[in-house]
Amino acid sequence: MAKLLIVEDEPAIQNGIMAMIPDLNLPLQIVGACFNGKSALESLETLQPDIVLTDIKMPGMNGLELIQKSREIMPSIEYIILSGYSDFEYVRTAMQYGVNDYILKPFTYQEFREVMKKVCEKVENKKMYNYRRYIQELLFNNHPEKNKGAEVPGKYRCHYLALLCLGAFSVRSVDFITPDYTVWNAPEIEKRINDKMGQSGQCCVLDAKVANEKIVFLSVTDESVMHVKRFVNEASNYAKELDMPMTIALSNPFEDIEQLNKIHHEARINLSNRIVLGKSSVIIPEDTAPIENYVAINSQQRKSIHELLGNENLTGVIDQFLLLAGEWQKARLPQVICEFSAKYLVSEIYNRYDCLQKLYPLEDLLSKVEQVVCSSAGFGDFKEGIAGLMRDIGEDVVRSKVNLNVHEVVERIYQYICQHYTEAVSFEQLSRKFGYHASYISNTFTGIKGISPMKLMTNLRIAKAREMLADSKWPLKEIAAMTGYNDVNYFSRIFKEVAGVSPKQYRKNIRQGDVDKI
Repeated sequence: MAKLLIVEDEPAIQNGIMAMIPDLNLPLQIVGACFNGKSALESLETLQPDIVLTDIKMPGMNGLELIQKSREIMPSIEYIILSGYSDFEYVRTAMQYGVNDYILKPFTYQEFREVMKKVCEKVENKKMYNYRRYIQELLFNNHPEKNKGAEVPGKYRCHYLALLCLGAFSVRSVDFITPDYTVWNAPEIEKRINDKMGQSGQCCVLDAKVANEKIVFLSVTDESVMHVKRFVNEASNYAKELDMPMTIALSNPFEDIEQLNKIHHEARINLSNRIVLGKSSVIIPEDTAPIENYVAINSQQRKSIHELLGNENLTGVIDQFLLLAGEWQKARLPQVICEFSAKYLVSEIYNRYDCLQKLYPLEDLLSKVEQVVCSSAGFGDFKEGIAGLMRDIGEDVVRSKVNLNVHEVVERIYQYICQHYTEAVSFEQLSRKFGYHASYISNTFTGIKGISPMKLMTNLRIAKAREMLADSKWPLKEIAAMTGYNDVNYFSRIFKEVAGVSPKQYRKNIRQGDVDKI
């Protein structure tokens, strides 16, 4: 609501303006009316107007003098000049003083409303800007300076703080997840929520320190649960639009906004303790009793892992992790527990192999676990990311074993191709991992396995493509990409060389049940 001071020496015009203001249907409140510039100047600090509507020619102190002197006291005031046609030179001078607009007498209702509407919007935008800056200061600074231009909207005395988090929670100020900014941007989110809240509430949406989080300061008329439900329902729509799980950490209602820094800190602790990878949820303080980190692996499972490590069966350890992760997902364990448990497994692998301890410190490895977790949009990303990290550790172990014979190397390369054939596997890089020349190991591989490495990879890719072609929902371009071919035309040519028919014809034969041609 913008506060208006009217300065007009003609009682009839002053009364007419005062009677017209309520009919404008604008966020305007008349805080005073004066008949000359001197009395208006004396009342500025008491009335604290946002807008001064003043005539130019008045006894004692005219409108131009009022504007000049009041600028020194309250530079943020917006001024509107009332002027007759004969005073237009005064108007020109006033515009040089930073006057916002002018109204020529006599004026119509529509002319008056258009000018007042424009100035009200300017005042509201300025107030919102100051308000937003003050909220930011309260959130991130323990001892913020009072922003005199910032005011909590009068009818909103009950507040909530909400943290919106897409995907995983990050303890670092690093953008591990970057949602589509055309959808996930603070001004658009704020507008949508405010439109949904209507007259019952108003929110200020701020960017957090990481890209996948937003901070919402919500002010409502009262503690009715319907206001919160309306906000949560609208905010939750972003999970569907961006196809990512969203967690909303909501504070208790409060009145003293000076406590925002403390409330924000508590909300982040609640979020970090309770967020569940891959699940959308609303976290409220009643649900956030302190929890301790623990390893979600029982004694029998730990014994099995130690036995696998004793037999140097890292593949078995990875399989065990995937089974455990399935249990964690089903139990909806918090992200913090899943991360802590993954760190335990990686630490056990690290401690088992002296060669790893010579390659890098444990802290580097645990940092990679954190990066995997914080980059996970869903639980599937977490599982595959940690399993992939374990495979990388296994490759480090292999590279460090200088006493491997060529048969062992061939078998490891064979297993690697079987697991990674859909990726851009460079056989030259793969052979160098084991300390052999590419042409030598390729010939040896062919002699032992009866098939060349590239032929093996091609056969695996085409076999996978056959399976996908049997399902009509997959377009050829996606099948090509998912079997390791970026160029769909090249994929089609290779497929025909191996299968004898093009992918389109192969799919057609399947649909027609022509087994002889498949």
